[in-house]
Amino acid sequence: MADVSQWEQVFQQAVELHSQGKFDEGGELFAAILEQHPGHFPSLHRLAAIRRHQGKLEESLALLKQAIGCNPNSADVHNSMGNTLNALGRPQEAMDQYRCALALRPDFPEAHLNLGNSLRELGRFEEAGAAYMTAIALRPQYAEAHNRLGLVHSRMNRPLEAIACYSAALSLDPKMTIAYSNLGSALTDLNRHEEALPMFRRAREIEPEAAEPAWNEALARLALGDYERAWPDYETRWRAAELQILTRDFSQPVWDGQTDIAGKTILIHAEQGLGDTVMCARYVPMVIERGARVIVEVQKPLKRLMSAIPGVAQTVAYGETLPDFDTRVSFGSLPRAFETTIDTIPKQIPYLTAPAESPALEALSASDDARPRVGICWAGNPAFPTDHNRSIPLPVFSELLRTPGIRFVSLQQNLKPGDDQILAEFGNIDLDSDRKGSGLHDTAALMSKLDLVITVDTVIGHLAGALGRPFWVLLAFYAYWPWMRYRTDSLWYPTARLFRQAEIANWTGVIERVSSALKDTGRRECASR
Repeated sequence: MADVSQWEQVFQQAVELHSQGKFDEGGELFAAILEQHPGHFPSLHRLAAIRRHQGKLEESLALLKQAIGCNPNSADVHNSMGNTLNALGRPQEAMDQYRCALALRPDFPEAHLNLGNSLRELGRFEEAGAAYMTAIALRPQYAEAHNRLGLVHSRMNRPLEAIACYSAALSLDPKMTIAYSNLGSALTDLNRHEEALPMFRRAREIEPEAAEPAWNEALARLALGDYERAWPDYETRWRAAELQILTRDFSQPVWDGQTDIAGKTILIHAEQGLGDTVMCARYVPMVIERGARVIVEVQKPLKRLMSAIPGVAQTVAYGETLPDFDTRVSFGSLPRAFETTIDTIPKQIPYLTAPAESPALEALSASDDARPRVGICWAGNPAFPTDHNRSIPLPVFSELLRTPGIRFVSLQQNLKPGDDQILAEFGNIDLDSDRKGSGLHDTAALMSKLDLVITVDTVIGHLAGALGRPFWVLLAFYAYWPWMRYRTDSLWYPTARLFRQAEIANWTGVIERVSSALKDTGRRECASR
């Protein structure tokens, strides 16, 4: 390819292959050109895009660095480097590249959109929204920018504005699968599940293999109690990459609930959060009743608790070496395996047992305080995708501590900076008992001596319910499926009482109602010690 006209012809052929989606063939030609002409800028840029598409991100990054060396004033290549850095999980560096691109070409709508994506990834939602709006101003027909702006509004608890954005995206691109799914999710944020279902169905008609709309439809149906139709779609969580479900590369077959497992060894393994594991642990005795030898693999904080389930042959913490087994099922798939309906939810409560002795009980037992003991938890794991909706800022939650005649016991797993100072203002809260423990088995032991647990939607509520202890759950406005929609009781936990936001993001009203209920009925509702 020494002749210029010859390799330019090869370049055009490679571009054609690339545009047709024939990445392997096009990549081979671009690579061949670069062997002869290492500084050929268009081939460097094109091959970098192909390598990014192929998942060869470090190679893509190296090619883009070469391209920038050849032409540092190309807005396109800076934008492309931002895309590769984003794919590598480096949003701050990606943002810097998008800003370089925009300094070179301010009227670059794709770079504004990509900058918004990086800002959103970094949690800078107002700035992300501004970037998307700039992209829309430059290109009003930019459907993806309307969709992305909707995501910002959804994250900031502005579902009506999100709905308008998703609707605008769909008016521009009626076959935009993700916008239909996002629109349905925004409607469920408003508890308008019946209106959401056709949106998910439309997305699935356009793209039958798409996992996200099927998953969202499953959640909507579960919230409505339509379990029979929900469970098959609930299995699509394994294919929804954005959910980050813990997938496992097992060669053993999945148990579907129909196959005879008598005399076989079955592994039941965790996959989602601690609360999901605890909620579905009620099915473990039912698997044992099928005559199987049961091995349970759970998150480390749950190992000792799960070891106490009668009949479990072995309990393993995730990451430990697994013994041999014949078949397997995840905790989240057990409701489907047992064909659970709203009328057949297993209610053999309690199904977990608190240890009789624990370091967490020492300080509590030593006290002769006769006031009712109420355990409290106001925040969950901040890494959880929707933690911003379920956790309550301590300055708001702490108003509950002003309720007279109550001894509060902290069940909070992790305190944030500044929490100690806020709690130090109150003389009616025990901060030390749960800290003396080393896992949720110690928390369970502490719960067994409490009169009531008040918690946001974390594992603490599920644990109290599994132990059969009375507990109140403070819930966001939208209906997360285990608690269903509008209910003040729970079909999964008979000892639960639910307090929901009356308005989106308004925890003050919830705390006021809980405080009132605690004043009026706390002593009567708290179980006698």
